[in-house]
Amino acid sequence: MKAFLRKYAAVYFFLQRARYALLQICEHIIGTTFQECRWRIRHLLKPHWADDHIKSVSHPHRAYWIEKVGAYAPVKTVLEIGCNAGPNLSILSRHFPDIQCYGIDINRNAIANGGQWFVREHLPRVELAFGKADDLRRYKDKSIDVVMSDATLLYVGPDKIKKVLSEIERVCVKAMIFLEFHEPLSNLCRLYDARWIYNYEMVCQMYLPSATYKLSKLPKDAHHDPSWQMYGFFIEISLPR
Repeated sequence: MKAFLRKYAAVYFFLQRARYALLQICEHIIGTTFQECRWRIRHLLKPHWADDHIKSVSHPHRAYWIEKVGAYAPVKTVLEIGCNAGPNLSILSRHFPDIQCYGIDINRNAIANGGQWFVREHLPRVELAFGKADDLRRYKDKSIDVVMSDATLLYVGPDKIKKVLSEIERVCVKAMIFLEFHEPLSNLCRLYDARWIYNYEMVCQMYLPSATYKLSKLPKDAHHDPSWQMYGFFIEISLPR
């Protein structure tokens, strides 16, 4: 269908803009709950969605997680919020075989596919579970050295971002590392094609005032998507100990 529409660029562009406009209306009316419902049933609309994420394990941006997590050595535990089937955790577990890797995702199908994949790949130190970013009750206070997210918080709206960060801070020992959309806005955030761009300097100052943070632009060769080339940033937040 997409291939057909792309032959008619004007039609395809119009339908895409209409789709994003509808998504943004839903986001404004329903809030983050809309995105949670959307991603919970993603596999019903795209049956091969989780498998496609597994195949994306070699995507250029994933290799940067080795450097980012390794900078906080020694690291015993890592938790990824919104891990899908776990391609980032696969890379980390292969490179750091002594680290216990955890991942949560709101889509049970992705978790199941990822779990089977890790068994086949003989990666026993990766554990995936169903979960939401604002409810990390399965993890004890200060039990995870590094908590990471890759294109997850851009689906968390301002109605829930404070609660999500509070939960992450509760379980995190050393650092939070996010790969998300950032822009030096004059206010906290704005919607862009049904995704949230945050001013993460303002986010940190408002919700994590005792932490220190640094932002680094995602290298252009790490992602072919123009949106990621423009807004993609690693946000590293170190917690006081």
